[in-house]
Amino acid sequence: MRMWKMRAIGDAVLYIAIHANANPRAKASGFDVWYLPPTYRRTLLTPEDAGDDPALSKIVNSMLEEEISVESVILAREISQALEAQIGDRSPNNDLKEEAWAVVRNSRMPAVLVEIGFVTNPVEAELLSDPAYLQDVAEGLYNGIIAFIARFERAGSSGDR
Repeated sequence: MRMWKMRAIGDAVLYIAIHANANPRAKASGFDVWYLPPTYRRTLLTPEDAGDDPALSKIVNSMLEEEISVESVILAREISQALEAQIGDRSPNNDLKEEAWAVVRNSRMPAVLVEIGFVTNPVEAELLSDPAYLQDVAEGLYNGIIAFIARFERAGSSGDR
């Protein structure tokens, strides 16, 4: 029986792109957490991973896509909730969003794009230049990642997600 394995970059298991947003409307505010639409299709298996059976590799690729898509949504949700708990009193949560942004569309692991605020909003620009606020953002991101990991550690011991 062939063991299927995707090659990750080093030992990376999550991909989180962190950006500051901009908008022509100076009043645009808040943080966004984006994930890849579950309908977006990509090839996750390399030719070396695929083996000799193209039909089987398509099935395995589809299963990997589904797993990564579900995990990306869960990661996005955990990060969004943790950021809201940490900075929601100063920056509104603009909810989860899906889009095939270049920074996440070719990931071979759960991936999200986090926009931590708008540099074009004077109030948020000031927040984004404050080291204490950025520490709070970092703690929110950390808490979301830890919640995501804990969910899967619990699932590994109980057999469900």
